[in-house]
Amino acid sequence: MERPVRYLSIAGLALLLSACGALAGLIPDQSIADPFGLDGTAVTVAAPATGGVAALATAQLTGSFTATVDSGGLAGLPPLVTGAVNPATISDVLTIRQAVQVAAPGQVDFAPSYLITGVRLSLEVFDGTRSVLSQTSIHDDLALTLSGSAQPDGEGNTTGLYTAQLDVPLLELELAGQRARNYFRLLATEGSYRVEGSLTLELGPPFPTGAEMTVTLKSLGGTLTF
Repeated sequence: MERPVRYLSIAGLALLLSACGALAGLIPDQSIADPFGLDGTAVTVAAPATGGVAALATAQLTGSFTATVDSGGLAGLPPLVTGAVNPATISDVLTIRQAVQVAAPGQVDFAPSYLITGVRLSLEVFDGTRSVLSQTSIHDDLALTLSGSAQPDGEGNTTGLYTAQLDVPLLELELAGQRARNYFRLLATEGSYRVEGSLTLELGPPFPTGAEMTVTLKSLGGTLTF
């Protein structure tokens, strides 16, 4: 009697797995709000503080940031999605908000426009002190223009405001396979999780060394695929 029961259990499991796979294939892509918790995060990136103006045609500006992601982004999804199947991918398209601030000590000359040609974004998500996700995304074929100006502020510094092109995608963050399933289960659990990361922008023309640029990340919309 034991062998038939065992065979039925295996067959039942296979049927269940097949049904779940077929079910996942019928679910359309689902929108998810800010799945990595980066929307609205301000990041200050800086050129090396070596004095003068960068000699290269492009400069790399780097800075770090912290943010928070919670389970609220799953609240609007159908119960079947959050309870019965796992996604194939979780992704978010990121850009920067239009207002970009620049600042530098002393009186320096900023260009009237800058072109961001590359970006590198690294992030790590923590549940308490435990790292649950580490992800790096790079986009080297980019053209995002910043236009503006900067003037002495009367306190020994130069400050200004630039405007970024509206909603030009900066890069896409995507998790696939088991990494997507693990992160999805994390998002489905009540709680808040700390995000730590770094952002590097490559831009030209030369940027004053020692100067800073503050950008604010913006989510253009996250997606779950099945």
